[in-house]
Amino acid sequence: MFDYIGYRVFQYFHKKESETAVSNTINFLSLFQATLIVPVFITINLFVKIDPQILGVDNRIKYYIGIPLAAVLILINSVFF
Repeated sequence: MFDYIGYRVFQYFHKKESETAVSNTINFLSLFQATLIVPVFITINLFVKIDPQILGVDNRIKYYIGIPLAAVLILINSVFF
C-alpha cells in the first residue's frame, strides 16, 4: 500500500520540482505513517489501559517519543523507497 502511495506522491513532487522529489516523498510518507500510528495506539489503549504517568510527568515526553519515532520512520522509508 505504501509503495503505491509513495509512487503517486513521487510523481506529484517530480512534476513540481524534480531535484527534491525523493526527499519530499520520504518526508511525506513518514508524516503519513506517523499519523496512522496514533489511531492504532488509541485502539490499543481501549483494551489495554496504558497509564501515561508511568513514563513520568515530564512535559517533554512527547519529544522523547516523537523525535526517535520520526527518525526511525525516515530511515525505514529511505531504505525502502
